[in-house]
Amino acid sequence: MKKIVFLVFASFLFFGCAQNKVDLFEKNQECYKYKKDMQIKNGIDPLSESNNDGNITSIFYSPKLDTCLYLYTSLFDDSDDFYSSQRLDDVFTGETIEFIFASASKTEEQYKFEEFRNKVKEYQ
Repeated sequence: MKKIVFLVFASFLFFGCAQNKVDLFEKNQECYKYKKDMQIKNGIDPLSESNNDGNITSIFYSPKLDTCLYLYTSLFDDSDDFYSSQRLDDVFTGETIEFIFASASKTEEQYKFEEFRNKVKEYQ
């Protein structure tokens, strides 16, 4: 009897996790449909292979916030340094969730990008 109860519980757990992955995949696919709209909103030509001013590098569903988020990256070059700006925005509200602006060429500022990537992972 205990084995049957355990097997039933284990199968519910397994199929529940599998269903969650399917749901997450489907929600990510749904969010991806908004990429072109977000490109246009940010002044990016959706038909261009590369954009020097900025690009949407990721768009995904966030279970933590129950919404679609996108990661926008832009590069700036001045005579002394090369900078990167990255922000994580809500697709529907336009709210910026996380933001970073740092030197892309200075080694001592590379930790800022790692911290930012870790913050973004918290929303995935």
